[in-house]
Amino acid sequence: MRSALLTFFKEITKRVLKTHISDDADWSGAGKHWHNYSSPFRPSKTDVKTYLGLAESLNEFSKVLILGSTPEIRNIFCTNEVNVVVVDSSETIYRSMLRFAKQIDLQGERFVQADWLNLNEIFAKESFDCIFGDLVLRNISGVDQHLFLSIMAGLLKRNGHFVTRIHYVNENIFKLKSNYLIQLSFDEAKCLHPLQIEDLIVSRLFDRHTDFAKKNIKRYAVETDIKEYIKNNARNIQEKTILSNVLAKWTGSSRNWTQGTQVEIDRIIDKYFIVQLKTISTDYLDSAYYPVVTLRRQANV
Repeated sequence: MRSALLTFFKEITKRVLKTHISDDADWSGAGKHWHNYSSPFRPSKTDVKTYLGLAESLNEFSKVLILGSTPEIRNIFCTNEVNVVVVDSSETIYRSMLRFAKQIDLQGERFVQADWLNLNEIFAKESFDCIFGDLVLRNISGVDQHLFLSIMAGLLKRNGHFVTRIHYVNENIFKLKSNYLIQLSFDEAKCLHPLQIEDLIVSRLFDRHTDFAKKNIKRYAVETDIKEYIKNNARNIQEKTILSNVLAKWTGSSRNWTQGTQVEIDRIIDKYFIVQLKTISTDYLDSAYYPVVTLRRQANV
């Protein structure tokens, strides 16, 4: 299991970035382990309800673009009479995610294997009424985020909408020492499932060790903090087990999302979109830093 998890995160790091290596073989079995992750790394039940509600409210559309193979989003459109196009850099993960999107009929989706930064070369301007995708912006390198958003705006029809969950770095974490942050996370999440505790801790450490100069994560510092806590601060065997599982998931992975504060991210978004709605879930800790936003393209884009 440990080796399989490491393989999964090595595979998923190549996804979507302009400089990624798109090799279908690298994605073999990637979708098998989706159930081993919780929010914020995958949409929560409330996030999914939000996506569904937005899809229903934006009901005057006929063509939808889905960025990535996120099964929770693909499920939303499985019963709607709309033209759905799913774009992912790997057909393997697109199909493997069917295990978690059992309502999907592949005949009802058109799959395109492509880099998101090349979509303006594949689709004509104003091709889509809506674009949906979960946590897509942080999968784009900092230098390419403006390009990405301009491409998405160009693909939308007039008054078209882009619905996505975004991540803001929690700046309050910076003033906390790492060992205290980990201990606090255990205490705040003590009634939660171990997988939720694992993902809460690693997401907070990722935020704490944001390299704002490079707009990514100091991965080595995250791993060092966890190992040090296991050695010197763990209060019981459960804490050691949970943190050992975190290391098994993430050590050796080159996954390095683009990180930014709310001010930084909103400034980029505002150049191309108007934020019409921002919805925060209530069913996982730190959800305030992972809102689902409804964006309408700027008229002058």
